[in-house]
Amino acid sequence: MERSVLIGAGLFTAVRGVALPVYWVIFPLYLLSLGYKVESLGLIATVSSLVTAALLPILGYFIDSGHAPAVSTLSGAASTIAFWVPLWRPDLLGLSIAYILSDIGMSSWYPARAAIVARTAGPGAVGRVVGAYVILFNAARIVSPYAAGSMSEVVGYAEVMYVFGLASAAGFAAALAMIVRPYYRIAGPAVEVPRGEWSVCPLLPLPKKVACIYAHGIRLDKRVYPLAAFAVLDRFAWMLWMPIQNAYLKTVAGFGDSEVGLYNSLMGAAMMVASYPAGWLTDRVGAFKTLAINELIGAAGAVAITLPSHLSVYASAALFGVSIGLWAPAYDAAAARVLGVEHVGRVRSGVDTVRTVLGIPSPTAGSLLYASLGPASPFIASATLMIAATLPLLGPGKRGG
Repeated sequence: MERSVLIGAGLFTAVRGVALPVYWVIFPLYLLSLGYKVESLGLIATVSSLVTAALLPILGYFIDSGHAPAVSTLSGAASTIAFWVPLWRPDLLGLSIAYILSDIGMSSWYPARAAIVARTAGPGAVGRVVGAYVILFNAARIVSPYAAGSMSEVVGYAEVMYVFGLASAAGFAAALAMIVRPYYRIAGPAVEVPRGEWSVCPLLPLPKKVACIYAHGIRLDKRVYPLAAFAVLDRFAWMLWMPIQNAYLKTVAGFGDSEVGLYNSLMGAAMMVASYPAGWLTDRVGAFKTLAINELIGAAGAVAITLPSHLSVYASAALFGVSIGLWAPAYDAAAARVLGVEHVGRVRSGVDTVRTVLGIPSPTAGSLLYASLGPASPFIASATLMIAATLPLLGPGKRGG
């Protein structure tokens, strides 16, 4: 049963490796083709952050109540529907809803995955297992963005989004069939009253119950402060440019659609190469030290993408890929270890909520920098913040993180 759950989570990850990178490439190009500006992506991403921040504490509560498979189902459904909404509503409202769904699909899987892995394989194996999952994600990601970019030049953006939406729906359904029932056999049935901070919440009337979930979901234990401080700076730094990155490649770097896809495929290849060593590094030297290394490599990538040559831009893809490859297992391992496996949902949802809320202005700030100081300015500001994000990790890093 444990094997089925872990294999199912691996398949879910591989499907995400097809769906999400394709979406990240095609969505901004589709938006540009409709006549919207690069700066519009910043506004849409800011609205999306508001919705995701509001949802994360509720998801953490459900995960710690034993509903990680249900949250995984939400992730798969949101990621799939995000492909189709822009085809039904190619206006600003429809595009915003689509981006929100994609963000929910991406954000909800991470705490659910951390709980699923920690409860089935044990917290000590989180780094290695998640590292293996990132390999699967990026094995799919190597091919899918370039294929989608090339297909869009032949059949159009709408057709690519429709086809990949169908493929995603089928893949997520197959993965969830391997996760849901076996997980409940291993972890036991879901409970009405989760242990720890949230134990009082279900006893309250509905309005107070929801307020209680938010209050306890966002309230951070002092032991979580270093991770939270890092996560806030990290989120703000990366979100200055992530929503506009592929549009930047097309409009500023002069890349065609297939080259934008190739860039993303190269990033995926670098993530895959780094993934298992990242899991090994996390389990050996500690999650906090690995997170600090990730941030310094990401800062180098943010500088490289602004340099005036295609070679340096492609080099940034490799640096970003290695950075994200290090981040994924280290962040999950830190969340699983800092308070213990039974509080993974609360730690992830609490930290992710705080970093998402405080990062809400970041995409808009990045768009304003882009418009007022030039296209390179969001990346340079980001590199500075990434270096600053390593500072909260120094103390925990000395203890092995």
